[in-house]
Amino acid sequence: MSLTTLEIDSRQSLEEAMRNFAKSIVETVPNPLVILNEQFEVVEANSKFVDMLELDHQSVKGLSIFTLAGHTWDCPKLRGLLENVVPKGEMFSNFELDWISPSSPNIRVLSLSGRKVLDNSGNPMILISIQDNTLRRQMQNDLIRLNSELESKVAERTAQLETSNLELLQSNRELASANSELEAFCYSVSHDLRSPLRAIDGFSQELIIRYAERLDPDGRHFLNRVRANTQRMGQLIDDLLKLSKVTRLELRKEIVDLTSLANSICKELVEQAPKRSIEFEVQPGLQAYCDAHLMRIALQNLLDNAFKFSSKKAVSKVALDQIKKNGTATFVVRDNGSGFDMTYASKLFGAFQRLHSDQEFTGTGIGLATVKRIIHRHGGTIWAESVVGEGASFYFTLS
Repeated sequence: MSLTTLEIDSRQSLEEAMRNFAKSIVETVPNPLVILNEQFEVVEANSKFVDMLELDHQSVKGLSIFTLAGHTWDCPKLRGLLENVVPKGEMFSNFELDWISPSSPNIRVLSLSGRKVLDNSGNPMILISIQDNTLRRQMQNDLIRLNSELESKVAERTAQLETSNLELLQSNRELASANSELEAFCYSVSHDLRSPLRAIDGFSQELIIRYAERLDPDGRHFLNRVRANTQRMGQLIDDLLKLSKVTRLELRKEIVDLTSLANSICKELVEQAPKRSIEFEVQPGLQAYCDAHLMRIALQNLLDNAFKFSSKKAVSKVALDQIKKNGTATFVVRDNGSGFDMTYASKLFGAFQRLHSDQEFTGTGIGLATVKRIIHRHGGTIWAESVVGEGASFYFTLS
């Protein structure tokens, strides 16, 4: 049965309308889009595809996808991919293709996705959508480069840490060796030096006792001087050993009741001089995170100094408080004693450094050096302020 002219015109009009409708649909797709026939020739392409390739819209149709206006895409993988789509109806996605634009030497990375479709007559077509993945590829390459640099830096840092650890291990060994030598030295000082000192002191005393009648006043004076100096040397040895021990002791930190600690020290000081008029004032509730044993040594030295240097006052006044100094919680030991000239304040915490003579106040100059070692081992600082004749204030912080 033959079709009439009217029926043919109607079918042609319908096919034309369908093609126009399909074309309008193709134009609405946000990505570059192209439709190929079985020979992989362009049947339809939207303006985004044409603009991307920098081609004329009319010149695209009928061209092979592999050769578009002189731009060769004849990639064996792409050809094999498309040849599997038509007979088998397979889909493909994210097939990346490097492409150089005619107006730019830079390589662009295009990602192709496609599938088989049928036209109005049932003929197979291939619909391909294209996405520009140049930026994503660049980001991936940058990420790979950064990871490589990071791995290199991590390896370099690891090597540095291993070297540092080896150096630290060596330093610890050297420190352990030095501590061992120091202990041996302290043992030698404690035993080998004390024996002759005890002998000198003992024989001097025997001379005074046995030959008192034969000795004139100068002779007895000289022997007493010998005894006093040997006893002073013994005290220096004791103080040096204490200073050495403070340096070597392991810190055992805990919450320590400084108020109770200071009160017990003050009680001992009062018992040593029951006839003195003295006022101790310790702020209640003082606490610190520190080594209790070492902190007792530090407070013992500070309070003992305050007790000693205020001894010439009619009423000695010694206090332990906690205040805010430059925004930091700071402990302070105050007294109303003789004080010192601030010009020489830098000498206060050095070993054997004394700002008063033995005739004024006895001592070896080790006490404040010991206190400084203890405070520094706790990560703190210590300093003093004073006015001659008006007492002194010793400030210290703990980390």
